[in-house]
Amino acid sequence: MNLKHFSAPLALAALIASAAPAMAGARVELRGGILSEGGDTVTVGGLAAGYDFDFPGPVFLGGEVSIDNNFTSLSNGSADLLVGLSARAGIKVGVGGRAYVTGGGTLRSVENSPYHAGAGYQQAIGPSLYLKAEYRHLFATGVNDPGDLVVAGVGFKF
Repeated sequence: MNLKHFSAPLALAALIASAAPAMAGARVELRGGILSEGGDTVTVGGLAAGYDFDFPGPVFLGGEVSIDNNFTSLSNGSADLLVGLSARAGIKVGVGGRAYVTGGGTLRSVENSPYHAGAGYQQAIGPSLYLKAEYRHLFATGVNDPGDLVVAGVGFKF
């Protein structure tokens, strides 16, 4: 695993933490979805934890760590663990909604996909619970195929 791919997301997280106002929120979630790449489509499930900083007006910035594992083998017979470190930026939409773009680094147990980028939407369903849907494109390096990860989750805000 090459940690140099995480230098930009970590720098952004440090900048956000030093510049953000006191209004903020930690969150954790359970998620599941599909990973499609190179002709294979597998089901995945995992966990994510993050922290969002609310700025005046509709803007928010945040960071997230995620761990996703596939429940079925790829065509080469191996399982795949994806560990992501992401930054996200977006706007608050309506009552309890958050639309955002995301990007960061991905460490994988099977092959390299050092970077990802995508978008998502998170909707509060109570004072502490939320639902989330997210798409991430996994960029490929070398001979590996790029991939697409689509997940839906339920989470808890602290």
